[in-house]
Formats: sequence, C-alpha cells, structure tokens
Amino acid sequence: MKTEAQDLTPLGKLKGEIDGEFEAFYLAMDADGQLYINRSPSYTKAAYKSADGWELITRNQLSKYEKQLHFIPARKRQMKM
Repeated sequence: MKTEAQDLTPLGKLKGEIDGEFEAFYLAMDADGQLYINRSPSYTKAAYKSADGWELITRNQLSKYEKQLHFIPARKRQMKM
C-alpha cells in the first residue's frame, strides 16, 4: 500500500437508498486506476488527495452500489456566456 497522498480524479457521486437507508458518497480514481470513495470530503483545495478520508473500493463493491444507486457525473462549474 502506498503511504504518500496522490491526486485523485473526481468521477462523480453515487446516491440513493439501500434497504431504506439513504446512502451517498463521492467517487474518484487515482493514476493507477484504483477507485476510492469518500462519504464526507472536505471543501478545500486538497479535497481530492488520497490521504484525506478516501477509502479504497474494489470494482466488485462498486458494481453492487451501481445497481441500487444513481450516478451523478462530476463536472466543472464554468461561467456560461
């Protein structure tokens, strides 16, 4: 396991209900293609550092979530002209 923090690329957010309980978390990927989730990311410039509350998740675990939750893709907020 790597000990130094890496920059993560935001993929989006999964949210919805599982067994009557509301579930929501952010999804990101590192440079090696590993997936991470975070249920409460910080709103700082370092929010997408792997050491800042991000947990590693397998693709099998993610596929179980994808069957029950809605995916909202990440997008950059831009000024419209």
